[in-house]
Amino acid sequence: MTCFTCKKEVDPKIENQTFSNGTVHQRADCPDCGRFLKYMGDPEKADIINFGKYKDRTYREIAQEDPEYLKWLLSVTDKQKVKDLITKAFETR
Repeated sequence: MTCFTCKKEVDPKIENQTFSNGTVHQRADCPDCGRFLKYMGDPEKADIINFGKYKDRTYREIAQEDPEYLKWLLSVTDKQKVKDLITKAFETR
């Protein structure tokens, strides 16, 4: 991840942050200058698909019930995070 303050690639410091509504997100900060880099979402919901006909289901559940859907999704997505989640779902089913 790039820190735009330090102008270099860093391995961010990750901590969970709970908001007033109870939502938890992982917060990434630069380990060198301490600047905020980005929120990374709820770690408990990292493997839940948030679009399409299987919205709000885990990739692992879909891999067990409809592996052809995930194979199709793998062939059409350009998002590396989605590809990684699909690969992991097939490995753990």
